[in-house]
Amino acid sequence: MLEDYRASEIESKWQKKWAEEGVFHAEPALRKKFFITIPYPYLNGNLHAGHTRTFTIGDVVARYRRMREENVLFPMGFHVTGTPIVGLSELVKNRDPEIEKVYTCLLYTSPSPRDRTRSRMPSSA
Repeated sequence: MLEDYRASEIESKWQKKWAEEGVFHAEPALRKKFFITIPYPYLNGNLHAGHTRTFTIGDVVARYRRMREENVLFPMGFHVTGTPIVGLSELVKNRDPEIEKVYTCLLYTSPSPRDRTRSRMPSSA
């Protein structure tokens, strides 16, 4: 890692280069068109390996099609209906035990598979 990392300088440098080269501009062409999208990320919990898998598959397919000289549109965005974050915020507000565990214990420790299974089982109380 860079000792003297300045995100704003690095971001400005590349944003300028991308703007000059029109990297994010549409490319109307007579080439075969291909559109791909993936389930957009949204805030309903911690990121996990499943997110990486989903994003990687879409990226690989888009890159493969571009290498075949197809005109690929692969928009990336975020799910913005608000429904997932409203649901999560209600769980936090109501002090849901599983949510509290995720955002406290699980961020700092790795419970055994038995603990994870037990925590998902309905209580008999």
